[in-house]
Amino acid sequence: FFSGNSLALHPERQLVATGQVGKDPYICVWDTKSCHTVSIMKDAHQRGVTCLAFNNTGTVCETSLSSSSFSFASL
Repeated sequence: FFSGNSLALHPERQLVATGQVGKDPYICVWDTKSCHTVSIMKDAHQRGVTCLAFNNTGTVCETSLSSSSFSFASL
């Protein structure tokens, strides 16, 4: 079961990233057509992911954490 808190749609609409809340949260990247998991980004967050956003080219996903810090993940 996935408990999501935030969602970001890739600029080309082929991928969507969802952020989890709770203990050991992670970011999951999904294929929008098949709904299959493309990537799971773990161990970068200690608290919930409160916001996600792709850059204009879709090569970086920025995250905002419940601890008021930010991180970047290159795709």
